[in-house]
Amino acid sequence: MKTNAIIITNGYLDHGDGKTAHGLIRGSERFNIVGVIDELHAGQDAGEVLDGKFRNIPVFPTIKAFAEQSATGADHCIVGVALHGGRLPGDWRRLVLEAVEHKLSIVNGLHQPLGEDPEFRDAADRNAVEIIDIRKPASFDQLPIWTGKIFSVKTPKIAVLGMDCAIGKRTTCRFIMEMCCENGIRAEMVYTGQTGWMQGYQYGFILDATPNDFVPGEIEKAIVTCDREASPDLILIEGQSSLRNPAGPCGSEFLISGNVKGVVLQHAPYRTHFEDLEDLGCELPPLEDEIKLIEMYGARALAVALNAAGGDAEFRYDRSWYGSRRTYWFAVSEFVCTAGQGGPGVRCLCDGRKAQPDNTDAACDMRGQSRCGACVGFRKGGDFEGCLFERARRGEVPDPYSLADNGQGDMDCRQRCCETALSKGQELLWPSLRGISGE
Repeated sequence: MKTNAIIITNGYLDHGDGKTAHGLIRGSERFNIVGVIDELHAGQDAGEVLDGKFRNIPVFPTIKAFAEQSATGADHCIVGVALHGGRLPGDWRRLVLEAVEHKLSIVNGLHQPLGEDPEFRDAADRNAVEIIDIRKPASFDQLPIWTGKIFSVKTPKIAVLGMDCAIGKRTTCRFIMEMCCENGIRAEMVYTGQTGWMQGYQYGFILDATPNDFVPGEIEKAIVTCDREASPDLILIEGQSSLRNPAGPCGSEFLISGNVKGVVLQHAPYRTHFEDLEDLGCELPPLEDEIKLIEMYGARALAVALNAAGGDAEFRYDRSWYGSRRTYWFAVSEFVCTAGQGGPGVRCLCDGRKAQPDNTDAACDMRGQSRCGACVGFRKGGDFEGCLFERARRGEVPDPYSLADNGQGDMDCRQRCCETALSKGQELLWPSLRGISGE
């Protein structure tokens, strides 16, 4: 059962470092978020501050104000910001201690274990509350070693990797999982960070709290357990950092120890340097090079998901990022079909039909339940020539958004073709492809 919780962001609610808070505001199966403590945004709705969506999560200036004004109480207080160095500075110490004095148990995802701090431990004992340090390493006898059982998993696996840290990997992972579930693909997500645990995902571990020698075993254990217990159609794995971040490279573990063959690569086209390494001149590698590196590990980049932070509000696809390669078009349905059944073909998300075996390049049903795109090809015996989405993929239509003005359409659709399809796609999948702000 969910317990009520508030989140402390302390001025970082609209900042990238508030990514733990952002994830919890978007959704959690472990906590019911009833308020956010952030003086700069007091009086607003946290969802509207985050991404313009009202979520009925009020922002309060102080913990005292929450206690006095909120009609709903709370049991836990969550540290919602990834603070520099994983340590709690002075002003944050005062806030967290205030929460303890209001008899709130503390959920701490920082590297600094507050339960080992005498001041916090004494305050918690005095107020009969808990301090939950979720980055505390597991005991030695609970640490698994890699065994090779991962090779028995036949369920398709997709890792959401990133060009950098704090770029939106977990958020995109959740978007894809929700999109799949809404369209009849039973997807499970394996979390690998503290926010994933807070959001209540059933399978996973906290990678940077795990001794390096046991990371492969934890990856394998999480995936194998998920596969055996949940029997999903698709397993999504949350990535961490990036393959070439000099301050903390990560990602190859998922591809090798997790035997992952599909990747969605999170990219921020307006970011030029690795986060917090600008002064050292550490530039992000070219997107094309990162895709080639992924391919060298034996995996395939299925899509590039975009984080539009730093760009204008009218961000649109720039086809120069994509060329005409199918790699850059989202093909989860095709990947699930080919990997899960061991043969070629494209599974239609609309009505479950299948294209001709030689049409694996035509995974154009990116619009969920629109009955456009792929369905048209199925009804034409596998001939995708009349499908506008497929024509856009081939580069015949310069901008996918231009499809929306084709009110008549030249597809044999059961609904009002492109305009309907595009509007539905924006609600389902396009946020993760078109660009996401914040985390």
